[in-house]
Formats: sequence, C-alpha cells, structure tokens
Amino acid sequence: MYAPIIVDDSPRSVAHPHLYLDEETSQGIPFNPFTKKSTAWSNITSAPEDAVFKVSRLYKECNDPKKVDLGIGAYRGEDGKPLVLDAVAKAKGKLASMPTQKWTHEYQPITGHSEFLAAAQNLAFGKEIRFSLGGRLTGLQTLSGTGACRLGIEFVRQLGQSNAIYLPKQTWANHTAIGKAAQLEVMEYRYIDESKVETPQLDIEGMLNDLNSAPVGATVLLHLCAHNPTGVDPTIDQWKRIAEVCASRDLLPFV
Repeated sequence: MYAPIIVDDSPRSVAHPHLYLDEETSQGIPFNPFTKKSTAWSNITSAPEDAVFKVSRLYKECNDPKKVDLGIGAYRGEDGKPLVLDAVAKAKGKLASMPTQKWTHEYQPITGHSEFLAAAQNLAFGKEIRFSLGGRLTGLQTLSGTGACRLGIEFVRQLGQSNAIYLPKQTWANHTAIGKAAQLEVMEYRYIDESKVETPQLDIEGMLNDLNSAPVGATVLLHLCAHNPTGVDPTIDQWKRIAEVCASRDLLPFV
C-alpha cells in the first residue's frame, strides 16, 4: 500500500479517499503528493549568491580568450585548469592498481579513520610533538575545511567558556556565517594596515590592541598561513607576540 506521510487538510471524497474533492465542481481529482503545494515551503527565500563563486560563474560565462580567474584560490596550470599535483596523481595510481578486496569500505568510527588522523597529526605537528603530547592531542575527520570550521566552532560554543569569537577584519566570508550559525557573538580584530594599501602589511599593533581588549576566554580565529584573502601572514616574532597575548587573556586560539 502506498501511504505517503503528507500533512494536508484538503477535502477528500468519502467514497474514494484517494481523490481530492474539487469544491467548485464536486468532482474527484486524483491525489498526487508530488504536485500538491505545501505552505511549509512558501516562505523560503533564495540565499544570496556567494561572492567568490559568483566570480567563478562570471569567468565561465565570459568569452574573452584573455580572461583570468581570480576567484577560488587553487593551484592552476597554464591552461587555467586546476593543477593535479604529482603526489595526488601517484596516490590515485596506487589506488587504481590495488586489489579491490584490499579497499576499506567499512563504516568508519565517528572520529574518522584512525590511520589517516595519525598521519595528518604527524604532518601538522611532527612525530616528536605528537608523541610528547600523548592523549592531549586528538583529531577528528571532517568533510572539507568548511565542515571542520563548522564542527569546531560549534564545539567551542558548547564549551561555554565565552560567547564571543574574534575574526580578522579581512577573512573568508564563511567564517562570519559559521560563527553566527553557531549563535556566537562575532567580533573583529584589525589585521591589514589600511594606511598601506599598495604594499599590504599586517597591522600587528592594532591586532594586539584588539585582542588585549577581548573578554577573557574569548575564541580567536587565526589563519596559520596563506591568509585568506590577503596572503599577509605574521612573522615568527609577530606570532610569538600574538601567542603571549592569547596566553595572558586566556584566549582560545582557533587556527
């Protein structure tokens, strides 16, 4: 028996409940759950187009042979297409030559593939630091960088240490949306020295002043390298100063 779960209060035929009753003609109309309109969706509006992806869309629609895509950041070849790194090509080659019965298609634990997580920690921190930290270092496999930020910031909210998260004034647009979606108070700290537009530099003094004014325990989102979208990164000495302020204010770095 076909029994779709659909909330609907339209009048039905008593003799034939599978038919709608047309109130004007009293004629039965076949019930089709896929064409019946629902008020549940009537107030949904389209989200605004992402600015970065809009650039990529306009690039694809442009017919100028000299066009250059300055939208999504990715390594590209001379043809403008994403560059497949040699390491990626070799890895795919190994997978293709691997006997199919050696592939792992089992469900993974909630935290992800343990061997992958260990390799990722070795790459990010180095084996010596990883082993020295022991159980203090943990990892979680996520779907993409956006997924990692979403889960991480949601976890920060649940910690309840502070309801504020500080983002650089120039940052990836999704960071603000993710912070708001997690119901955190999204604040800004100065990042680029806006008095030096032609030669972008870090406004380290403005940044430190803003972080020193942040409430104790607030979360601070920091771009570890290749700052998006400016490409301006702190020097080693500047990172040390940033770390000192975070420690003195008990700020939680979200890197």
